[in-house]
Amino acid sequence: MLGLAGAASGGNQTTYTDATGDNEHQSNTYYASDIRSVQLTSADNGAVSVAVTLVDADGRMVSGDKLRVYVNLDRKSSTGDHGYDYELLAEGQSSGQPTFDFCSLASPVTCQAGESGFGAETYPSSGTHVVTFNVTINTSGFDFFARSEYQSGSDPTVIDDAPNSGVFTFNANNDPDHDGVYGDGDSCPTKSARGIYDSNHNGCPGLFSRIAPNRHFTAAVSASSFQLRKLWFDGGIPAGARVQIAGAGRSETLSSVKGFVRSRRFHGAFRFGSVITVRMTKPGFIGFYAQYVVTHSGLAQRRGLCIPATGNQSPVKCTGALRGK
Repeated sequence: MLGLAGAASGGNQTTYTDATGDNEHQSNTYYASDIRSVQLTSADNGAVSVAVTLVDADGRMVSGDKLRVYVNLDRKSSTGDHGYDYELLAEGQSSGQPTFDFCSLASPVTCQAGESGFGAETYPSSGTHVVTFNVTINTSGFDFFARSEYQSGSDPTVIDDAPNSGVFTFNANNDPDHDGVYGDGDSCPTKSARGIYDSNHNGCPGLFSRIAPNRHFTAAVSASSFQLRKLWFDGGIPAGARVQIAGAGRSETLSSVKGFVRSRRFHGAFRFGSVITVRMTKPGFIGFYAQYVVTHSGLAQRRGLCIPATGNQSPVKCTGALRGK
């Protein structure tokens, strides 16, 4: 999904350059503005800024100038217009700022005037101007190219494409928890919830038909010893879930409160190779079973299974066939 948004920062920034003086000319006074670079800046919430630097004698967009940025959001050639799903369009005016339009290229093509903050033109130095579009994407990235045009009256249109052939590819880096849900489509951007653990595809664990906890620990680890200081679980744990922790000569049974449970007994010295098992269940919910191994790198999960909500409650492979509350 691509929509209108405020300017972005963070996430990822990439500058794509275009050759100097490769813009088409009809004469010394009739030419397309020369695209020198396109800089894209993204943020974790999906905001993306597209800043196109142009050079020409006017130092601004004038009547007859157009700047188009064509976006292939799904990176498919079969959708939109020859694969391009959206167009970001700036048109020069005889005075003042350009106008800015946001176009969907799916049939039929529709365009709307950009909302406040969607587009702007700035003038960093004589003969140089920067046209910026601000959008939101909820995908991992996209392909695009920019086209500068000039046309007046019945004269032919002259252009400058960046790149001169093919496309630029941008990685937005807007999935901080790496769960495959991007930008502001992820309502829990710091909590990974992938596939069957995210039944409504909003990037958050649940709806909580399945117990899907996040494991946390603090420990002091050296070449010869592992001192576990704290072990706790949070995330997709329904209140009142029964939590059984066992291993290394210890065991305990706890009940989660507000989606959180902290071990009382699992702390202190553990031998490397020790196995700790965790079993979480609640009537009507698909339960959680895991084995953690004490290693020189920390407390590593070596096995993760589900516990059926009904019938035989032995741990099984997690599949979409399991049904919970």
